[in-house]
Amino acid sequence: MIRPRTALCLLLTATTLTSLAAQQPTAGALPVDWVSSLEWRAVGPTGMSGRIITYSVLENDPSTYWVGSAAGGVLKTTNNGQTFEHQFDHENTYAIGDIQHAPSNPDIVWVGTGEQNPIRSLSYGDGVYKSTDGGATWTHMGLKESFMIGRIAIHPTNPDIVYVGAQGRLYGPNEQRGLYKTTDGGQTWTKILHIDDKTGVIDVKMHPNDPDTLLIVTYERQRDAYDGGTIPHATGPGAGLYKTTDGGQNFREITEGLPASDWDRTGVSYCQSNPQVVYAVVAAAERSETGVYRSADGGESWTKGANNAGSPHYYYGKIYADPVDENRVYVLSVSSSVSTDGGQTFGPIGRGPHADNHAMWINPQNNKHILLGNDGGNYVSYNQAQSWEHMNNVDIATFYHVAVDNQPIYWIYGGLQDNGTWAGPNRTRSGGVTNEDWVSIGGGDGFVTFAHPDKPYLVWSESQGGSMSRRDMRTNQTTRISPPQIEGQGRARMNWKTPMILSNHGDHNVFYTAGNVMFRSENLGDGLVQISEELTLTDRGAATAIAEDHFDANTLYVGTEDGALHVTRNLGESWEEIHARLPVEGPRWVATLETSKFARGRVYVTLDAHRSDDDNPYVMVSEDYGQNWTNITSNLPWGSSRTLREDAVNPNVLYVGHEFGVYASIDRGTSWTKINNNMPTVSSHEIAVHPTAGEIVAGTHGRSFWILDVTAIRQMSRDTVTAASHLYEPAPLVRWRSQPRRGRKGLNGFVGGVPPAGTPIYYSLARDADEVSLEIKDRSNTTIRTIQVPNGNTAGLHKVNWNGSANSPAQAAGGAARRGGQQRGRGAARGGRGGAARGARGGARGGARGGARGGQQRRGGGGGGAAVAFGSYTVVLTVDGTQHSAKVQVVDDPEPIK
Repeated sequence: MIRPRTALCLLLTATTLTSLAAQQPTAGALPVDWVSSLEWRAVGPTGMSGRIITYSVLENDPSTYWVGSAAGGVLKTTNNGQTFEHQFDHENTYAIGDIQHAPSNPDIVWVGTGEQNPIRSLSYGDGVYKSTDGGATWTHMGLKESFMIGRIAIHPTNPDIVYVGAQGRLYGPNEQRGLYKTTDGGQTWTKILHIDDKTGVIDVKMHPNDPDTLLIVTYERQRDAYDGGTIPHATGPGAGLYKTTDGGQNFREITEGLPASDWDRTGVSYCQSNPQVVYAVVAAAERSETGVYRSADGGESWTKGANNAGSPHYYYGKIYADPVDENRVYVLSVSSSVSTDGGQTFGPIGRGPHADNHAMWINPQNNKHILLGNDGGNYVSYNQAQSWEHMNNVDIATFYHVAVDNQPIYWIYGGLQDNGTWAGPNRTRSGGVTNEDWVSIGGGDGFVTFAHPDKPYLVWSESQGGSMSRRDMRTNQTTRISPPQIEGQGRARMNWKTPMILSNHGDHNVFYTAGNVMFRSENLGDGLVQISEELTLTDRGAATAIAEDHFDANTLYVGTEDGALHVTRNLGESWEEIHARLPVEGPRWVATLETSKFARGRVYVTLDAHRSDDDNPYVMVSEDYGQNWTNITSNLPWGSSRTLREDAVNPNVLYVGHEFGVYASIDRGTSWTKINNNMPTVSSHEIAVHPTAGEIVAGTHGRSFWILDVTAIRQMSRDTVTAASHLYEPAPLVRWRSQPRRGRKGLNGFVGGVPPAGTPIYYSLARDADEVSLEIKDRSNTTIRTIQVPNGNTAGLHKVNWNGSANSPAQAAGGAARRGGQQRGRGAARGGRGGAARGARGGARGGARGGARGGQQRRGGGGGGAAVAFGSYTVVLTVDGTQHSAKVQVVDDPEPIK
């Protein structure tokens, strides 16, 4: 019998989860096929890395292995970690629970999606994926409603036999929990162990010598709608240890010697050299029963050893028996520890790796070689955990927030999970951004951070629970920002990610923050005073979003984690509840508030409902200070809505950070288009819109920072996207001065994407054209540069980068000949557009070999002759006789080199 809730989940899955981009935008919106011309660039950082969950290593070639990132997809190395390939970038989801390759065929790789750790910031998955080409391509293999996968085990000789431990939802019950088995490579699945709709499987370990014998750990846990430090439901009667000796036909619960009270998270590990020895790390409701247990009879009976299980238990629960030495065992926790006496006593491993450890692999051929994964990334030891090397060359940082300043080469600011707060430039004058270009602002878990708009050397940051500070980057002086005590209560309740802003008005020295009440400072955060009474719906809630009106400094908004939404029009003298007017059932976490820079009374709200067991997006707008709301969620697909930001120039252009990508609307929410293109599937927790650079920055929770040029998007409308042809005004071409490079990096050195020299030029065609030409003219209307665009006459959005140079002599001669040839027939025009591959034919049809030689340099607007002078130029686009023009400025580097 299918329960009503399960039936609803099945319906939602069938209609939305099969393809997260299945819902198409309406006519007149940003066309989906235009997105291929919108290219993001990754700028890192990688030095802080991100949470690692699992490894799968080829035992006969340990230089090849896969790494599972909690929020950054799958990584593969074939050279022992010198370089890594991102292999899971464009699937429906990005959060990883486990990775396992088939021992009999390393080309067969399975991925279970949805992080296995039930922490605040986890993301959910949509089942299991399989690759048959070593991770190059993936096929979804079902279990879509498992949400979080605990563990995968694959038969050593038959790769079609696979076991999957499904944990299920974190914020509510669901039926697709338990242990599943396939015998046909994932075509069909059988649920062979099921406890109830609240209990899933967190660990599956196959006997090293007998694939029909498995140990299974079940786990009952659930978070609530709040961002508290503990899980309110972390233990339960459903948790336990089960054993099968016939491939899952029958299971027995193992209890002898194990805790009698309800269990928290537990992990098990066979000793490969002697499978009769099995270790377990058990967290129990009765804490005296918590600790490391050892079995000498294959898991049938157990003896308690050290009281070492790691805390908080739900975040760890991993134990690894040394494959060579049966008395050596490792327990992962905040700081990992090792026992050499069979789990009776433990000591610390060598110093060096980041805290909060979640994954380990020990080389069975050389147990001095160990991989360790934690919240800080991927580590390797070659001396049995005495010292560690950090492989911090992949961009999997988990940012909660992003902001930008107003410097010519602007800086990006962000706080990330368990790795502090950082700032770095969007580009450098000597190449791409490296890890050495990023500077630390604060420690702990980093969240909201920003710089003063007029004094970028003043930077605000925070750590968990409202630990706020302001730093003067010139002197490195840090000032703590502490809200006053609340009468009758004491310290204010502050969310794990506490909202804080500077005023939009005056000298921007007014500072706001909020917990269960709101605070205001007239001096950059110093001297905070309370300006509200209780603003939450419950005694556990705290503020999660605040905003100030751009037209009226007396109008403020506050939203909370428990769904309250308030507005004041008189600087806090009185507050009005407006959450009941939102078109949504029940209270939902207020993720972001955005007041419009273009219309009085206009305010946007984004609700992130997944903590209420609701994974639908919610985006709404009010035109009257929250008195009435319109739902503009429109065709946004299934998945949490994290943020909404309004464009800096065009009031009709909006950007949404979604659980599975970034979406843009050019009609103010009537329709949305996913604009990820080359940016991987990942959650974008925040988006920063630069006020002058024509770019947005996505702060992703799993793949660091990504930058997109939006100069074309912000000029789009129904008229431009449906026009037969349209030329978009380019951003100014800044001729940045160069600086000496800082030195070469080895293979492990990360260098972020380098923006092309020059400025992008965009134009769009509603249908294929016969003749298209693109020219740059000077003030005397003389053509100084002719640019050929590969396939530039096809329908869609086209992008070419002009590097600020004029035609070379060969290009000028070839261009003149081609123009003559074009007058004698359209065939010559098509030949002139051939680019490098058809440049010789184009030049011959035009009547000059110089055109063929020039064709080698025309692709992308690069090459060319001498640099043009600073000043104003005109871009001229001609489409089948119709001419469009737009101005482009060539300007000098606005900032002297220091």
